[in-house]
Amino acid sequence: MCPSSNFQIVGFDDPTLGVRTGRRYPLARYLREGLRITVSTDDPGISRTGLPAEYLKAAAMTPGGLSWWEVLQLVRNGFRAAFCRAGEQARHLRAAEREVVRWVLERTP
Repeated sequence: MCPSSNFQIVGFDDPTLGVRTGRRYPLARYLREGLRITVSTDDPGISRTGLPAEYLKAAAMTPGGLSWWEVLQLVRNGFRAAFCRAGEQARHLRAAEREVVRWVLERTP
């Protein structure tokens, strides 16, 4: 999903901008339904955005926001959908998962 482009073209709600169209962003629902959703940039030059901003936009547009686990699932999905050889993809995914575990352990009392 490309939140900035989705907002501009489809007109989903974005409460942080005070925009309420009645169209709720379906990202969290898609995740709950088991779809392998990723967050991407569609037109960074036109939308004036980058990947970190798209994650923030996705959270802002999702009713109730996104949990840390949903964000981590989106990141993992992105690695699993990467256009690279399977061995390379698995190596990147393992490195990212180790980093996530380290990050979580540092913040766990």
